[in-house]
Amino acid sequence: MDLPSLKPKPQVADKVEIAETSSYGTYETLTNGFTSVRSQLCGPSALEESERNYCVNAENMKMAGLRRTQGIHAPLRLIHERNAAKKIQRLPFLPSSNIALETLEGRDETIDMDDFIFNDPFEGVESLASPFMVMEKHLFGAKK
Repeated sequence: MDLPSLKPKPQVADKVEIAETSSYGTYETLTNGFTSVRSQLCGPSALEESERNYCVNAENMKMAGLRRTQGIHAPLRLIHERNAAKKIQRLPFLPSSNIALETLEGRDETIDMDDFIFNDPFEGVESLASPFMVMEKHLFGAKK
């Protein structure tokens, strides 16, 4: 497991995508969204691609450094701890904050855009269903 490269590699589409058209031969903006000529002609810049994958690249660099300095057990232990923290959930009718996972990843003391849900009509709204009905659906509905 070598260290990941710090030089960004641009990913350019080989073909220009043809927009979906309606039966009248026009582009349906309401169903397919807005089109961007720039995204169809050329791919994102190398810096944009690097910034999009920054967290993944930083994590890979950290794991590679741990493996070189402490051996294979250190990254494996961290990966197993994260997987165990991801499995910890509250009951289905209660929202989960995943605080154990955030603490392991060091994101518990920072506030970023992932912490906010904008324009969510169900935020702060309690479930009208009975907790017993939700648990019954969760336990017995999944067996079908």
